[in-house]
Amino acid sequence: MFKDYDQRVSQNNLYTLISEGEHGEQDFKYRITDARKIARTLSAFANTSGGRLLVGVRDNGSIAGVKDEDDIYMLESASEVFLKPALKLEVWAHDVDGKLVWEIEISEGKNKPYQVDEVDGLKALLEALLKALAEDSATLPRNHYEAPGSQAAVIWGAHRGFEHRLQLLGIRARVDQAGMRGAR
Repeated sequence: MFKDYDQRVSQNNLYTLISEGEHGEQDFKYRITDARKIARTLSAFANTSGGRLLVGVRDNGSIAGVKDEDDIYMLESASEVFLKPALKLEVWAHDVDGKLVWEIEISEGKNKPYQVDEVDGLKALLEALLKALAEDSATLPRNHYEAPGSQAAVIWGAHRGFEHRLQLLGIRARVDQAGMRGAR
């Protein structure tokens, strides 16, 4: 469960960290919903003196907890797909009354500058598609995909789980139901 990150218990006091509030070296995230957006935060921390993300904490400091591994996948995607060069993230867990909070440490980067790939188009889309395909052991459907917009994709013949995986990578995607029935 949770890629064993929940077994890496932080030695920091979560309540002390939260009482510091958000500042230049700490940010609260209730959920991570956009890999490219979080890559910008990672880049900012790596290009300065480093920082910390507390995932599962609302902006007001209340503990919501993470719901599933999606936040970790989004962080990995942010670093591996959208951030150049990629960062190694240190992930620690806090368990507070059955609610899991991720503490993500981002060290000051050694290979500055760290930049977010803001390419409007196929490069980031293809990288994310190939990564998602490899991780899901899926194959490209016969009609593969088309990209009508810079960050949108229609996946022909793919399954709903694949659609969800692409959305976690920050790609707006939908499975075409006609494609599910074998239409070209």
